[in-house]
Amino acid sequence: MAGAFVNPVQGKIDVALSQFARMYTNNTFVAETLFPRVEVEHQSDFYWLYGDENLQALENDLRAPGAPAERIQQTLSKDRYFCPDHSLARSIPDEERGNFTAGDVEQWAVSTLMDKLFLKEEIRAAALATDTNSYANGNSVILAGANQWSDLANSKPISDVETARSVIRQSGKEANVIIISDPVYQVLRVHPTIVERFKYVNGGEITLTQIASAFGIEKAFLASAVQKDKRGNKSYIWGKHVVLAYAQPNPTPMDISLGKTFVWRSAPGTVGGFQTEIARDVPASKKSDEVATHFYYGQKITSNVSGYLLQNAVA
Repeated sequence: MAGAFVNPVQGKIDVALSQFARMYTNNTFVAETLFPRVEVEHQSDFYWLYGDENLQALENDLRAPGAPAERIQQTLSKDRYFCPDHSLARSIPDEERGNFTAGDVEQWAVSTLMDKLFLKEEIRAAALATDTNSYANGNSVILAGANQWSDLANSKPISDVETARSVIRQSGKEANVIIISDPVYQVLRVHPTIVERFKYVNGGEITLTQIASAFGIEKAFLASAVQKDKRGNKSYIWGKHVVLAYAQPNPTPMDISLGKTFVWRSAPGTVGGFQTEIARDVPASKKSDEVATHFYYGQKITSNVSGYLLQNAVA
């Protein structure tokens, strides 16, 4: 009996490569440290924003016998997220398959595509997190002149960070992460106020762990990712800025982390929001396959009082 006809250009969804794309990460990126992933069932929906009435003690909680307890008021609002399809593709010519001896050519293609998708995710996260408009009034500062940490004699980075921590603490949460761009890190490693705290500690140069300790922050992350423009010029994605934030370790749609990465986990054909497709290129004379990766996500500032931006921390 003749076999069933299969359209040669229909292609297929590769579950194994989709799982590889889902798990593949580049360690230089910090986007999902500041905007942790929250998996959602729908591409677009509302998420709840709770009021801060739990921080208010305006009511009289003393009840006389026979009298009713004083009632409190709670506010609840909502905002919307959206998870568009972020996708890139590349061709794998038959000749490349025949000559490739460095491993799995399809996995190599997927890792490169995911690097690019994660790079764009990093760029979007940095744009949100380093914009003063993303924060509530009083939750950002633009440093200039002698206040910039590159002025080693006059600046006070520990005091500046303590101010930021105090502001975030008013949200009811303690800042637990600090994102330090590479240019800022290079200054902090030699800043007298930091070096002084560890001058009797063996081990040489100042580390991120020591900087976090000096600032009283649980974890410090180095934002050293770079992007290259069309002319080949490279620049640090996170500029010369510092971001402090509360980021819940096990995030939910309801916590008050500064931001979230909403991932549409049930997007059609995906593994947790990720998908890899392989199809024969057309026309057939190209003699190549197309590999495409998809990542359904949307980034959002979800609590503008849970973070603090130190813009232009160094000159």
